[in-house]
Amino acid sequence: MSNYKAETKKDLEKKMNAYKMVDVSQKLNLTPRAIRYYESEGLLGNIKRSIGFTRYFTDDDIHRLKEIKALKKKGHKIAQIKTVFSNKYPKDEPAMVHHLSIDSVFIEEKNIAACFELGITISQVTILINGVHVDYMNWRSLELKSYLAPFKLKRKQTPDVWRPKTPASWLGNGMRCLVNAALNHQLETPASSASMDALLNNVSEWLVLPIEIHSTGQFKCTLNDYCMIEQRFQGQVDRHILPLGDALGTIEKQWKSLVFGVNGRVKHVTVHRKKQTKTAKKIEPLIRALVANTDRLSIEDLSPVYIQSLGTLDAVLISILT
Repeated sequence: MSNYKAETKKDLEKKMNAYKMVDVSQKLNLTPRAIRYYESEGLLGNIKRSIGFTRYFTDDDIHRLKEIKALKKKGHKIAQIKTVFSNKYPKDEPAMVHHLSIDSVFIEEKNIAACFELGITISQVTILINGVHVDYMNWRSLELKSYLAPFKLKRKQTPDVWRPKTPASWLGNGMRCLVNAALNHQLETPASSASMDALLNNVSEWLVLPIEIHSTGQFKCTLNDYCMIEQRFQGQVDRHILPLGDALGTIEKQWKSLVFGVNGRVKHVTVHRKKQTKTAKKIEPLIRALVANTDRLSIEDLSPVYIQSLGTLDAVLISILT
């Protein structure tokens, strides 16, 4: 599989001239310590960061650093430079992301460049399966069914990473739904770990899990096309075992009840499923019909973290942020 880190760096450099710390240090004859200090004093604006918290500097950042050097050479103190810069470089509009770091299990490869631009840092996760370490972003390079076998996720000890605080019976894709909303600028407040935790209260999640019902005795038979449907919202759980057709009707009823209070408007909807399964083929048309604005809908593949919590490839996860 291709190297997503290298590709992301290329994507970033297409949009702007991007330089690493070592490049800027050599270019301007400034120590990395001095550059970090100027950044901490708010003189460089919003520095882009990538996976592993690597800083990327733009031509504008380099121009500011040159100005700082020139002003310091004239004898200006940092406080005086701050005053000069506050007049010359008025603060931008509030950023839509504020110190947000996310596990790579909740990021799709296609989103990495957008994360760079927004200032979202990505905490790298490695899959350990059959004694082999695989970068989580490269999970599609392995056989999908292999994720039904036990595997481990190895995380770097990165501070302030946003991830579930306690395990659940099934992970759910609410966190991914919030990430999608943030990446599509659909949140009303800047995204931070605290604000995203609060927004989880506004996420309703469904699990649709196909099951077989076996009866015994005189009327012994096997009933197919049944499923368990479980909705989670604000700590409440609603669970039914129904024929698939009835389950779809239940989802639609619960959905419409949920969005009634927001005049039918939703911030984002995310669906995770394996393509071509019977359940997915039935559910996708319903979800597409319920979401009026397709810009607010993401339909994605089941990835290892969801497969691990579900133990099957046939389930469908749905989340809606109101």
